[in-house]
Amino acid sequence: MQRTTARSSARSGRAAAAAYAYRTGNAAVLAELGLDYAQLRASDDPIDVTRQIVSAVCGPLPDGTIEDEEERRAAAEIAQWVLEANEDGAPPDPAEIVREAIAAIIFEAATTETAAALRNSDRPVAITLETERQMRNAARVLAQRAELTETGPTPSEFERAIEHGIETLRVIWRSE
Repeated sequence: MQRTTARSSARSGRAAAAAYAYRTGNAAVLAELGLDYAQLRASDDPIDVTRQIVSAVCGPLPDGTIEDEEERRAAAEIAQWVLEANEDGAPPDPAEIVREAIAAIIFEAATTETAAALRNSDRPVAITLETERQMRNAARVLAQRAELTETGPTPSEFERAIEHGIETLRVIWRSE
């Protein structure tokens, strides 16, 4: 299954930027994304804040395509991670956010591709959960190894890292 990594990267990147803007109080960036800082701050529920961010960056709920669902899950995962990371202190560093976004996108794509095989086999549920845990860890390692510009990744670097990660996990899990 070939994905539009540019679209997924853009949505996850906007979700990360919105969550970071929320954490740092940057109302202007939130406004650019169609979000109201004061309204978000009024919510005591981080899940509601994440939902509003995902809705703003991904648009209305899709018609149910697998790729749309993947993109929404990755955007939600990265937004929530940014909101909750170092909750009692400073927000995560932008470089950490980029690598976490790469890992989230790789993981969502890989698990979507392997979900049917994992769940339709005779494997016990515990093995399926362990496989997903291993895939998430592998996605994080691949994200850490991605070659990115020190001043911030270019869109092509971001896409290349995601495509390489997805293909690497395809090869790893195809060989099992």
